Amino acid sequence: MASPIIRKSAARRVAVDRPAVPAAAPSNGPQLAARSREPDPSQERVIGAPVDARMIVEAGPGYGKTDVACARVAHLLEQGIAPARILLLSFTRTAVREMRNRIAELARAGTDVRGVVIRTLDSFAWRLRAGETERGAAGTTLSYEQNIDAVVELLGSPSDDLRAYLDSFRYVLVDEAQDLVGERAELVVRLLNQVRPDGGWTVFCDHAQAIYGWENGDGAPVDAGFVTLLDTLQGTVERRTLEKLYRTGVKDLKKVLVTTRDIVTHPDVKDRADKIRTYLLARAPEEDCGFDDLRTLVKDCGNDARSTFVLFRHRGSAQTMSSYLAEEGIPHRLRFGGLNNPAAPWIAHIINTIRKRDFGRPEFDDAWKQVRASWLCQGWDPENAWTALRRMGAKPGTKLVDVSLVAQRLASASLPDEVCLKEIGQDGPVVGTIHGSKGREADHVITCVQPDGWENEDQDAEARVQYVGLSRARQILTVRRLQTVYWKKPLRSGRWWRAVKKGAQLQIGLQGDVDPLGSLTASDAGPVALQDALASYDGRARHLKCESARAHNWERRLILDPGGEIDAIGALSREGALHNDLWSIAGSWGGKARPPNTIYHAWWVDLTSVAMRADNPAAAKLPLPWRETRMWLSPIVVGMSTIYRPGGYNW
Repeated sequence: MASPIIRKSAARRVAVDRPAVPAAAPSNGPQLAARSREPDPSQERVIGAPVDARMIVEAGPGYGKTDVACARVAHLLEQGIAPARILLLSFTRTAVREMRNRIAELARAGTDVRGVVIRTLDSFAWRLRAGETERGAAGTTLSYEQNIDAVVELLGSPSDDLRAYLDSFRYVLVDEAQDLVGERAELVVRLLNQVRPDGGWTVFCDHAQAIYGWENGDGAPVDAGFVTLLDTLQGTVERRTLEKLYRTGVKDLKKVLVTTRDIVTHPDVKDRADKIRTYLLARAPEEDCGFDDLRTLVKDCGNDARSTFVLFRHRGSAQTMSSYLAEEGIPHRLRFGGLNNPAAPWIAHIINTIRKRDFGRPEFDDAWKQVRASWLCQGWDPENAWTALRRMGAKPGTKLVDVSLVAQRLASASLPDEVCLKEIGQDGPVVGTIHGSKGREADHVITCVQPDGWENEDQDAEARVQYVGLSRARQILTVRRLQTVYWKKPLRSGRWWRAVKKGAQLQIGLQGDVDPLGSLTASDAGPVALQDALASYDGRARHLKCESARAHNWERRLILDPGGEIDAIGALSREGALHNDLWSIAGSWGGKARPPNTIYHAWWVDLTSVAMRADNPAAAKLPLPWRETRMWLSPIVVGMSTIYRPGGYNW
């Protein structure tokens, strides 16, 4: 039997190799202020480039890209560029948080970085269209996708006001550009082509990580990516490469990362995906690994679990792994596409505690004291919570928060980056897809490889996917040969499912599966008791069954199992993707089969704040105080759930 790539005991003895620049070393140019390392010429050429330089920087995972970006900012500041004239953009909220943390390190080191603009691309585009001010932005109701389309059009022929705003930025940095596709890729190209003549930009991009759009395993990209549009960038564009790997000091892991990157990037290599799978599986145990074995492996992580990723190729396997962990009460977090994007639950709870149309800091502080010890506020303090509320709904000309503006932001999903939760769940390892892990890293990565690959797979694209997964690791990489699971082709919604004895398993918890109104109406105990029950949630996964009955107008209510003081915590949506998918699966059974009344094995794993738009006719029918605030708590529900066909257990 082959051994894992790196034995845990050995890896724990090796520190990450980040040799520091001696304190007495003279300053001969820009230094890596955020994390000092030994001199690296490939980094210094990027950091110290002229202010008007326009650069595409090829940077693999762990090659110091974030350090270089932050050190580049420090260098620009040293050259006299004002902080507010520097713009950093990334596709993901995770990368934005990382950039903000690194910039904060610069500030602690004495560099004045206050005012540097750091945004996700969606957040920045929303601000562009809305008018650059919190007051103008608050009323927007477009979705992110609609807003991106609108901004692409605006940048094609910018108005004088927009031109003036764009000219306020002297330098633009774009992170993880290989993840940009479609209209977002076009938006970035147009933005860079609008940079003022005496300004410059740096785009960090890695062809080896260009995997956006490959998650369903069908080998077909969703849209053209940024890497295909490089020739449309105007002006003199320099190409740079970061050459030294810093992610790990563990010798065996470094060898794996370098070897697999060579497989992905070398122009003469054929059958790249097969070669990477063979290379990895040679270092894994020979026997297949099932989800129960993986659960044991996760349990054995002990105190290291929080810095562990358990990564799968697609959502179905990640969701199944989550269900196995939930069954034994093992805390974990979820991160993969298609799930709800939860907003901090304290928002709705605090506002409904205050019960005013607008309020100031004293009322907020009083309400915060009432709930600060609860799970709702975990990871927040009153200072950053108040700042987030002001960003969402500052009442013009005052120091108050306007509740209607906050509700409008929530309802339109146009949220500041910081109020969107990083993952679903609050503790333990991150269970997710390789796509969901992009831009992140962990001490320990468990990657699950399917030996047979995908039918008609694109070898180059699949090789990049596998490389992204394994390159998240800083200290330990554990490879397991995943037992074959016979999934059906994902439904039109992207929902994963498979046939099982007497029925089917399907993924529950995609965007729109839970009816937001159900968390006010589903319980016989009434909305007050229901909201109180949600607010008392303690973060532990709770088992649910989703059951419809004539007495409740056939609404699929979310029933706690075992039961509690309240009969239901919410309901599934009556219409939309889940409704259609249930009928599609029932249709596959033949005859006149209908979706069953009960869905088993779902899990309540988190909470989110939800809201209703003011122009929704249902808003006037909401009970008080929610009729005035238009905000409330709603459960986050996930699961690889089971339904039974006619003749099964519930017919």
